[in-house]
Formats: sequence, structure tokens, C-alpha cells
Amino acid sequence: MMWAKKIAAGVLAAALSLTLLTGCSGGGRSGSVISEGETISFDTSASYRLVQYTGNIYLTYELECTNEKDGTKIYAGQANKARCFAGTHEAITMDVRAVSDGSGTDADGNVIQPGLYTVNYKDNTYKEGGTFDSVEKVLAAKKASVNYGIGDKTEAVTGSCSPKDFETMMQLTYLTFTAPRRDDNAFASYKNRSKAELQNMDLNPNSSFSDSITSTLYMKHPRTLRMKADMVDKMDYDKILSMYQDRFKDASDFTFILVGNVDVEAVKPLIESYLGALPSINRKETFKDNHIEMRKGIYKNEFIRQQETPKVNNFISYSGTCAYTLRNDILMSMTDQLLNLIYTEKVREDEGGTYGVYPMGQLVKYPTERAVLQIFFNTAPDKQDKLMKIIYAEAETFAKNGPDEASLNKVKEYMLKKHNENLKENGYWLNSIDEYLYTGINPIKDYEQIVNGITAKDIQKFANELLKQKNQITVSMISPEKK
Repeated sequence: MMWAKKIAAGVLAAALSLTLLTGCSGGGRSGSVISEGETISFDTSASYRLVQYTGNIYLTYELECTNEKDGTKIYAGQANKARCFAGTHEAITMDVRAVSDGSGTDADGNVIQPGLYTVNYKDNTYKEGGTFDSVEKVLAAKKASVNYGIGDKTEAVTGSCSPKDFETMMQLTYLTFTAPRRDDNAFASYKNRSKAELQNMDLNPNSSFSDSITSTLYMKHPRTLRMKADMVDKMDYDKILSMYQDRFKDASDFTFILVGNVDVEAVKPLIESYLGALPSINRKETFKDNHIEMRKGIYKNEFIRQQETPKVNNFISYSGTCAYTLRNDILMSMTDQLLNLIYTEKVREDEGGTYGVYPMGQLVKYPTERAVLQIFFNTAPDKQDKLMKIIYAEAETFAKNGPDEASLNKVKEYMLKKHNENLKENGYWLNSIDEYLYTGINPIKDYEQIVNGITAKDIQKFANELLKQKNQITVSMISPEKK
């Protein structure tokens, strides 16, 4: 979508449906929240279920528990005597490395006994009976959270809350700007975890594929390279904190967007008190162009990386200059959806050569306007050459002839239905305002009119304009049969 690149202004959403589980470093949310100090019944007769921490090699087992207050079933992530609780039917992962064998013992070999346990959200621990006294207790019953981010073009603050916890979100926002906390022990722990994660990533063939795509597309530009384990010790905590303080010491160039179920008149005094008190030095800034250019021309990178299962991972990219407009964004969305229909029929169904082909397109506004269409698919080594010819040929045919009317109508129907559903969501309005402030494009105004007015000829012309620039990059990671 057009808002894939986050806006320069800070973003703050008073959305309704998110629940913060303070202290759960794995990021679980939804359902029945267990407050700190609340006693629960821990039932070890429930079945164990293995879950994996996304993007890492950390494993944890999950146990079902019952809330003593109302009997609501919840799930508990279990690892090395650490407990962190998430809502119903939601897998929870934790930032730990211990692995249970599922035999009714924890990672240290201690037998897990049924009984009463109390949650400490601060360090993800538990104990039998009693309560914990900590700062985190203040937030245990709140549904409010605030986060921050610093990118290559923007810095942002994002948040969410329930209507009654709006002031808490404002307080957290103020503290995010004014009171970053130094914690040398936490930083040392983060470095140790990062080293382990990055070392494990280097063992994953998919990391090699991803690294090769990035280095091929951007010609090994230093700002696009993935962080490696040997870089961790070069982290300078003082410089990191200094950068943070510099980026958030001036709120005058932030634009705050609030979307949700709030009484505007009731929250005005809170906005004035907390946002109005933020530090401002009235800097005038814009992003720096780091000249991260995409490779041009026809280029192919094939390499061998052994895996347990013989297969080939493929990536194809078409790119070129393209005006950043709502109409072109809709044309790009239609193009990748229509190609998905074509490849599903020609490659998956007719050839049986892959589980799926995944085209994804987007427009980029800054630093220069361009369009990027990328295609991913996996296949067996003996089918590679034939399927690649089909991928290229169908893209060229599409650019020459455009889509059939039946497929176009199907895509239009889906886009209009999805748009109407999205208009009911806080996030859609937030992203649309975000987009308008950052690029000047209003993704909502005239959307339906543009979708209905696009013809098969319009799409053919759009695809042809992209492909005729002849920037076609292919990366293939080949894992041959072991001999």
C-alpha cells in the first residue's frame, strides 16, 4: 500500500482494540489479561504445545491455565521457570532460551507442580502465593501502550489505549520524549541475546537468500546490509542514547494524529497538559538522501546453498520510475493481484510446480518516485528452468495484452469490498491521514471512483510502462539433491 513507508510525522493512535501485556517481552496480546498480583490456578494436566519465537530459534512450551476469578481459559508460555500470560487462543513466546521437553518438568529439570502462582510482569517470573510490589503494578490494570521508532527518513511515536486510559497514554507519550531510562544491565542482556539470534540467523538458509536479494538489489550499499553477530560489540550505548535524545528533544516538527472513540472536548485538557508541555526548539529538518539506488538493467544472481530438502528459492524484481499518485497505486495493486491469478493457474495448477507464486507491488515516494514489482516462488530443481520461463513470459504477455475482463472485475469487486470494510477500522483512517500528511495523497477520496473507472487497457499500459524500462533482477538460491 502507499503507506508502506511510514510518515515523517510522529503517529499516535487512540485505537480501541489493543491490549498491553506489560512486561511480556514476546509480545502476546488479546483476550483475558491477568493483572500483576492476581492468583491463578496452574493446571499441568493440559496438553503441551510447541511454539517458536518468530525470527529466532528460541522455543518455549505453552500450558493452558484457568483464571480463578471467572474460569476463563488462558495460555501460559513456559520456559525455565518463567511465566508470562496471554489471552485466549493466542500463542505466547518469551525472550528466553530454555527449552522444555514436554515431560512435565521445566528446563532445569524441576517438576512443575499444580497449584497457585502469582505473576510478576516486571521480569516474567512467578511464585507460589503472595503478591509482588513493583512499579509495573501501576500499569497492570491499564490498557495503554506507547512505542517509538527511528528510521532512515523519519522518527515516530505510536500508541494505543482504551478510552478510559487515554490519560495514561498521554503520560507515557510525555515520558517517551522526556525521560528515556538508561539500564546498563538490560543493554548487556540485549547484546547477548542479539549475538545468539544473529548467529542462529547465519545458520538459516533463508537468511542467505534474503541477504543475497538485498546485496544484489542495492549493490551492497552499507545502509542496506543486515546486522551480523560480529557487529554487536561495536554498539556504543552512549551514542545510542545521545541519538535518541537528539531525535526526541524537539516535538515542534512532530504531527500527532489521534483516531478512535474519544470525547474531543474531554481530552483537550489532557492534550494541552501533556503534548503542550513537550520540549520544542523549533528545528527545521528533512531527511538526508543516502543515495540507496536500486540496480538497473538485466541482472541474474544464482548461487548454491545446501539444504535438507532439494529446492530453489526464486526472486524476480521489476522496477522503474513512476509518478506517485493514488491512481498509479491502485493500478499497481491491481497488477500484482491479476498476476497472482495468472501464476496460480499457469504455474501452480497447470504445472504443479510450486505451492504458490507471490507477486507484490508498491510505489515509493522518497527520495525519488518509483515503482517496484517483486515476485517470489519456490520450486524443485528439475522444474526451475521451465517455471522461470513461464514467469517471465506471462509477465511480458500481461504487459502486452493486459488482463481479461472477468479477472479484472473479480479484483475490482474485492478491492471495493475491502475498502468499505477498512473504512470501519481506526488503523485505516490513521494510515490514510498519515499518508496525506507525508505525501499529499489522500488514499480515501475518489478511491471508489478511480477503481471503477480503470480499464483493462489502463492496466496493460501501466504494466508495459514498468517492464519496458528493462530493470529485471533475478536471484535464485539453488539447493540441489545431495549426492
